[in-house]
Amino acid sequence: LRLSERMMKGTVSIRVQKDMYYPSEMEFDISGDMKRYTATLTLSPQFGTVTCLCKDRDAEIWIDNRMVGTGTWTGVLSSHSSHFLEVRKKGHLSQSINFEVVEGESITKVIDAPEPLYGTIEVTSVPSGATVRLDGEIVGVTPFILNNVLAVEHHIELSKEGYEHFSSTVTVNHNQKLSQSYTMTKNDEGTSEIYKEYS
Repeated sequence: LRLSERMMKGTVSIRVQKDMYYPSEMEFDISGDMKRYTATLTLSPQFGTVTCLCKDRDAEIWIDNRMVGTGTWTGVLSSHSSHFLEVRKKGHLSQSINFEVVEGESITKVIDAPEPLYGTIEVTSVPSGATVRLDGEIVGVTPFILNNVLAVEHHIELSKEGYEHFSSTVTVNHNQKLSQSYTMTKNDEGTSEIYKEYS
């Protein structure tokens, strides 16, 4: 900043401030002899540089309840308070840590991957013997029990020769045994519909 207007003789106080820096002040005397004065002030950081790494590259990174990236993130954080790092993923148990930032320094925080949560799906049909597809993949034939199913929303499809193709969307909860029973409708033509892959 250049101040070109004339200033009165006497003591001048200058204060410079910027977000996430300590303000800086200085004083000097103006003699009144038309001398040019230069004031240089140095601001010290109130932040540090942080790199957050999650062992699951698909997990969301949240800092202080704000999503900042996926898998990895680098940025600056204030050194005036502690921070809360959390990694989230659907169907998983979040992992979190608290940490401090040192002014002017760079740190790396590595956090474990979110832990998967599982449930069980039991599928029966009338008649039995229907092919079961879970999220587009064949997993068995009814009656069928599928363990260790991720606790999220899933798409179930049944197909059997001579019956209409059937599909349904279900949500599995952690440690839940979800029982689904379906009554299939005969196909008038006597053959099942052509299965279209779920995507």
